[in-house]
Amino acid sequence: MVYVSVIVLVVCVGWIAVCSCCQRKKLRELYHMRGIYRILYPPSLMIYRLLFKKKASKRRDIFLKLYPAEDSEKLLEERYLKNISHALLILITVNTAVLALYIGDSGSRQLTDALYIERQGQGEGSKTVDLTAQAGDIREDVCVVVGEKRLPEEQMETLKAQCQSYILEHVAGENESLEHVTRKLDFFSEIPQYSVQVRWEASDYLIVGMDGTVKNEELEKRVPVQITAFCSYFDMSWACEVDIVVEPAVQDAQTQLKLALDEALASQEQLTAGDDYMKLPDRVEGVPVSWSERPDSSPEILLGLGGMVIALIFARENERAARALKGRNAQLFADYPVFVHKVVLLLGTGMTSKAAWFRIISDYHRNLREGGEKRFVYEEMIVAANEMKQGITEAEAYDHFGHRCGTSQYLKFCSILIQSVKTGAGGMGRMLAEAGEEAVIVRRENAKRVGEEAGTKLLFPMIVLLGVVMFIVIVPAFMSMGL
Repeated sequence: MVYVSVIVLVVCVGWIAVCSCCQRKKLRELYHMRGIYRILYPPSLMIYRLLFKKKASKRRDIFLKLYPAEDSEKLLEERYLKNISHALLILITVNTAVLALYIGDSGSRQLTDALYIERQGQGEGSKTVDLTAQAGDIREDVCVVVGEKRLPEEQMETLKAQCQSYILEHVAGENESLEHVTRKLDFFSEIPQYSVQVRWEASDYLIVGMDGTVKNEELEKRVPVQITAFCSYFDMSWACEVDIVVEPAVQDAQTQLKLALDEALASQEQLTAGDDYMKLPDRVEGVPVSWSERPDSSPEILLGLGGMVIALIFARENERAARALKGRNAQLFADYPVFVHKVVLLLGTGMTSKAAWFRIISDYHRNLREGGEKRFVYEEMIVAANEMKQGITEAEAYDHFGHRCGTSQYLKFCSILIQSVKTGAGGMGRMLAEAGEEAVIVRRENAKRVGEEAGTKLLFPMIVLLGVVMFIVIVPAFMSMGL
């Protein structure tokens, strides 16, 4: 995993270095790059052209609708460059963090020469090391507890133990009961409450090991075993006998390896108790075992989160474009009555349709300068006006306007304008009156729909408030009844 992070980091940094001067001046003039974007935009532009340009062409129509009076091609490219820059930044940050975690873990390695764990000095206590054992095709995570370096045997402190009631209560460990023993027994060495030490013996070491390991893999029937705890308290000592019943176990290869590793580690711990290092077993039941430390951190999770964030960046972009397109359609529908009334009013004063069209645009520009909101219908009108200035006929410009708006109301109203341009003003008064009446109906229906949507949105908060009121009323009632 670390090698993958190094490769990704080298590729990203190398790509940025190679493309750092690619069209930087042009990009600075087009997008006014600032800060980190000055470095990331040039390589992002190359990635955009190699991987995303064909795909981006499918979204160009959406940007044409959302930004009709602006350079949609430039806006689309800038959006992609920004997202790709963010993705590059996340890749570099995540893989740098993974590499830093690995270097940090390397500084705290406990395993020496793949077989030795250094003990702590006398009085410093034991330590725990997380290792992974590889035996053939089987991997097993093992938590190895290495005790402190002990004094010679004649000076060693007697193992601590516990009293009879404590033994009967805790010696079963994870087993269901002492009459149904299938797992390792808890051969504890100390009862902290009483400073009592204990030493364990079993009537049959072939079934119950010195560390409490239950060797029931080859048993065919239940076997009674007596275990004895030799307790000592200063100059006093006594024995506590406990009868247990060991049952046969059904184990898979993984469980067998786990038990064999535990037994081998316990044996090595005792054999090397006085050495500076504890040597890990290199073979278990004739199978070679290799050891490696488990890292304290999880770089896989960090890399996964980084990839998820990058995917969410592009998914969010698609969702944002869809939401903006939906908002545009809703705004066009809501602005239709106002648009119709403005055109009908100006045409009623004797203006031509083209003069009325440019007058509405002029009023819209003045409103924008005064801090007004951008409206899509007037932005589309600006596009149509620019088409007229470039030589496209007035009828064609109106037709293009209706199709860009994409609703039946705009198409119908534009057909009236086209007819007035082609055939003159005959019958225009009646058609405009009908269009105005239809706009009033549309406006009324739109207000009704918005009101219904608002009522639906308030339904969930009302349910929550109902639950709160019921809680306030019911809880005191139950408390007064003593429930």
